Amino acid sequence: MKAHIAHPYRAVHGMASVLLVLCIVLACADGQTTWPPITRSRAIEIAADHLTAVTGLQLGPATLVLFRAARYPSRGASWSVEFQTPDGGQVDADVDAVSGETWTWHWSPGRLLRERKDAGPSPRVDADEAVQAAWGFLETKYPAMCRLHLRQGGEPLPCQDTYVVGWDVVLNPAYQTLGSTPLIVEIDHQTGEVLGVELPFLTPVVVDTRPSLRRGQIATIARRYALLDPNRFPVMRVDLRVQMDDYGTQRLVYECFQYPDSGNPFLRYGVVHDAHTGEPLYPIAPMGGKYPVRQIGFPRRTSVRMEPGARMVTTNVAPPVLEASGLWLRAEHLRAVDGLRVAVTKDAVTVVSPDRTISGRDLGATWRDYGWWVPLRKVAGLMGWRVDWNNEKKEAIIHTTP
Repeated sequence: MKAHIAHPYRAVHGMASVLLVLCIVLACADGQTTWPPITRSRAIEIAADHLTAVTGLQLGPATLVLFRAARYPSRGASWSVEFQTPDGGQVDADVDAVSGETWTWHWSPGRLLRERKDAGPSPRVDADEAVQAAWGFLETKYPAMCRLHLRQGGEPLPCQDTYVVGWDVVLNPAYQTLGSTPLIVEIDHQTGEVLGVELPFLTPVVVDTRPSLRRGQIATIARRYALLDPNRFPVMRVDLRVQMDDYGTQRLVYECFQYPDSGNPFLRYGVVHDAHTGEPLYPIAPMGGKYPVRQIGFPRRTSVRMEPGARMVTTNVAPPVLEASGLWLRAEHLRAVDGLRVAVTKDAVTVVSPDRTISGRDLGATWRDYGWWVPLRKVAGLMGWRVDWNNEKKEAIIHTTP
């Protein structure tokens, strides 16, 4: 059996209530025929077939069907389908609206809904049993996942009613380069039942998975930018990862972590560095942490946001670049604009709007530094947007409506 790695966050299902503002409830069963390719009725069929196969549950009626156009921009549009179960519980699945792939599901049995308490009961199943249950389930229901190269890690994360058991996907074994998203299985820590699965997002990797800096070199740089005093709390863990933001922008980074409390492996402070230059990109720290954080001078970067709504377009994974020729941003960040779909490969980039398709050549796209970059002014001119510049904040504001 391959080893496991715990992640300090749960599967994405609990975010549904926060993200409902991004959802469109479609009452018409087949109101759209060209987009998305997977219709509402077909999504219900796919979700029901998949959930019946992997859970063995007898499903009741579909109680909620949501079309999520922008919940996961890097993945694209998806359907969230929820069913009742005979015991009064709920089971839901996310279905890709283009490919029909079911990539995440979660089951809340009726007994959990009835007996849930704030603190939750103490686990009856130990961590090793949870790992064995998770791996055995994957071997039976998702054998392709078991054939991935997975990295050994620590203990499963115990939550309110579950263990969260996870594996990191190794993209380049020679350098131990990890993928951006893990494979996660939720196990009921009272019974050992599987309550949910989140599959890793195995998108094509467009960046080089080989770093220019060795781990020893980055460890020296990490001490300089460590959030906590490195003499008291040394940098204990350095992970090489193809980091990916919500829009699918990729970058090869080192994640460098300090653990101030040896008894709490999930309390961590870290800084993410570029794996080729060592440049510090952004910090990772717990909210309201009790340990004093050093004043670190991170480089000031330009940002891009969109009006109306003040939505941030660019991210710290690949911030925009301000040059004499203008402001350049990664093509994937155009996915922040409602109604735009962006197809990116190592060979080309294409932007599809509701009324036309624009090639990378027309956009003025250039391949450099991890991917395709586009000049904001030219893109705005093609799209009919207005761009304002706030020199004090070093921020560009896109106005997509007159």
